[in-house]
Amino acid sequence: MPYPLINASFKHPMRASTIRVWLDGRNVTEITQVGPMGFELTIGTHTVRVSGVMRSGQRISDGWSFAVTP
Repeated sequence: MPYPLINASFKHPMRASTIRVWLDGRNVTEITQVGPMGFELTIGTHTVRVSGVMRSGQRISDGWSFAVTP
């Protein structure tokens, strides 16, 4: 199975050290920081959540779901 690309773009500058990424409730922040790393996903619906703090100090949090099909 190919490795999916999951990414996010921020409209405002972020404090990089505060950004966290979760996939299906699992913190995957460590592996998202290394470009060539990947992980295999099972078929079905998955949920991504990202949070962090903008340079202005405002906290952000967002998420989305996607499906992996055979």
